[in-house]
Amino acid sequence: MTFEGLPRSHVFAFLKIGERQYMDDLLQNGTIYCNTVRHFCKTGGDVFRNDPHEGLGFVYQNDVEITLGTKWLFGEDLVLNEKTGLTAQVDFRDASQGRLNIYCLYGISQASLIGDKRNFVAGPWCVIAQRVPFLERVKNAFLAARVKGVDSMEYRSVKYVKREVHAGVMAPFCKYDTFAYQSEFRIVVSPGVGKPYSFRIGSIEDIAQLVRCDDINNFLYRDWQEGQAQRRRRLRR
Repeated sequence: MTFEGLPRSHVFAFLKIGERQYMDDLLQNGTIYCNTVRHFCKTGGDVFRNDPHEGLGFVYQNDVEITLGTKWLFGEDLVLNEKTGLTAQVDFRDASQGRLNIYCLYGISQASLIGDKRNFVAGPWCVIAQRVPFLERVKNAFLAARVKGVDSMEYRSVKYVKREVHAGVMAPFCKYDTFAYQSEFRIVVSPGVGKPYSFRIGSIEDIAQLVRCDDINNFLYRDWQEGQAQRRRRLRR
């Protein structure tokens, strides 16, 4: 089994948002529930979390030229470009991406507040956890596991791009900027088991706290003020 993580990040804490019973389970047992990419690429339903473009492998704008090997069928290869009628963006979906298991978190950067209430559609409660010790426990639990289809893990912040200009790799760490309000940090398990997968990292009550979503910004502001006060006291010594 392999593990790949980013040693440095602008994110200093995570939020996991949901119903009270699931937040209690996360806090007390450290249950990490990873759904599949396929689950999140559904259309309709939860329009704030479901993304029909989830799992795209590569994206190209219509200024490229694509050659399809159709000589065996038509006597010549089929060339697609603007001159031959390519009028829109070309999306390529990798079927294997649908099997990936992902765990989604809201990444909190320094001195930031959560202004978009769409982030709270999952439930009225959230667990705020320290980034470094949380990821260390996830890493250790992952490396200790021996589950078929769970061969490697990678985590990082999602990069948000403009649909009308982006060309290149998408999944699993790139999304269109219509979802930028999610400030998403992802833990990705591959090649995936093709269905929801969960494991436990143990209680995180020593590095996390349960907070009501409607009070989270007050909590973050108080925490920032306390941090500023501590830095001033250190400077006076």
